[in-house]
Amino acid sequence: CVGNFRLGTAYAKKGEHKAARQALTRAVETDERCARIQEAWEARANASMKLGSKEDARSDLAKCVELGAGTPSGSRCEKQLKLIGPSEASPPEAPPPSTPPTATSSAPSP
Repeated sequence: CVGNFRLGTAYAKKGEHKAARQALTRAVETDERCARIQEAWEARANASMKLGSKEDARSDLAKCVELGAGTPSGSRCEKQLKLIGPSEASPPEAPPPSTPPTATSSAPSP
């Protein structure tokens, strides 16, 4: 995990975000007990954002927070998650209920 994490962050520093995401994917899939796993989720979210994949980034940030919101990495992930906003896949908010038009008395004149 740590080797792939380091490789992924090195690719990210070089601006090679696709290669970074691939290495970081290997890092997060290797072992959930890895010492740098939370940082790997955070770094993969950043690579996903650079690649324009907001939904993947949101999912990675949520996993990062799930692993521990109280850690420095978890805190950063939580802040980024709030900045990204709600999922585009979630249903749009329902518009406020409209009030039916009131009947006005407009009787025809004789």
